[in-house]
Amino acid sequence: MVIWLLLIGVWSHAQDGASGGEAALFRREVNLLNERYEDFFARQSEQEAYYNSLKKGIPDVKETREKYLEALERARKEFRREPPADTSQAEAEHEAMKRAAEAVHERYREAYVRQQEQLRRISESARKIPENQDAGLE
Repeated sequence: MVIWLLLIGVWSHAQDGASGGEAALFRREVNLLNERYEDFFARQSEQEAYYNSLKKGIPDVKETREKYLEALERARKEFRREPPADTSQAEAEHEAMKRAAEAVHERYREAYVRQQEQLRRISESARKIPENQDAGLE
């Protein structure tokens, strides 16, 4: 309100010695400042109304949340977990199959080791080209 009065005073003072263009400029400035002032307080009242409406809804939200939490608690208490199935026989069968597979794997590994050993002995007993000649150094 004080700003508006000051602006009117400035405007009226400017009217005394101002040309037509300056007067229009001052009027436009006063109008912009008045609009800004009104918009500021209109926005403040809108925010206040919004927050008041939020505050009015708090009890409803609280009640809804309490009902939801009570329903969750009832469901938790009513829940009965099935006892786990007896899997000892299946585990024993699996372990037996695993041991059989490991035995087969071990037999293949031993056969491979024997084969590699035979190849190494054959390679050592075979006639060899001297290394210098084989590499082309002589």
